[in-house]
Amino acid sequence: MRFYVVFLALLTLSICSCLNTQSEAVSQVPEDDEYLLQIGFTEEEEKALDALDQIQISGWHLYSTFPNLEHECLGNSKSFKISQIQFEDALLHLLNLFYLDLPEEDRRTLASEASKAQEEYSVKTCAIFESLILEKSSDPPRTGMWIFQSLLDQRDLIIKW
Repeated sequence: MRFYVVFLALLTLSICSCLNTQSEAVSQVPEDDEYLLQIGFTEEEEKALDALDQIQISGWHLYSTFPNLEHECLGNSKSFKISQIQFEDALLHLLNLFYLDLPEEDRRTLASEASKAQEEYSVKTCAIFESLILEKSSDPPRTGMWIFQSLLDQRDLIIKW
């Protein structure tokens, strides 16, 4: 019995000491805009993140990482700005190529919802083989890898074609 009382006392003290440390750490963060992260999301952004998560757990061609990591980019690298519509079309193409276990209607819904995370996307492409036709296109080539850095300031998104 004495052992349990001592154990509970030590557990309570350790929890209290952690709580004090956490509140001190939070108060020491500078209130500069550079350090502020978006905490809440709109309903549309939440649905988009949920759809991206669903795609991620349904296969291995799309995945998320921590934001702003340095990703290995093999081959030619090029940056593009794409719209929601272009992103939706690319996601639907990806889902129709590699996620055939999902019903067609689910693939359309996931692509539509996931593309609405942002108004515009910056994508870096990494492709070992690109044809001359694709290099002259304003759309990113659907080969190699696409890297979306800091999507909604929360995650990097990687698509492997």
